[in-house]
Amino acid sequence: MPFIAGSMMATTARWIILAKYTNDEFDSRYRATAISALSMGVGIIKTNFY
Repeated sequence: MPFIAGSMMATTARWIILAKYTNDEFDSRYRATAISALSMGVGIIKTNFY
């Protein structure tokens, strides 16, 4: 159970951090695409290096 809770916290933190970044850097019409692409990139990097 601690692994699941830790995984959920990491995923939530990723979206919070990326949301703050995308709100500052991208226009509203591109924001959803940007946050999804960045999250996918983080997931790919995380999968390949851990």
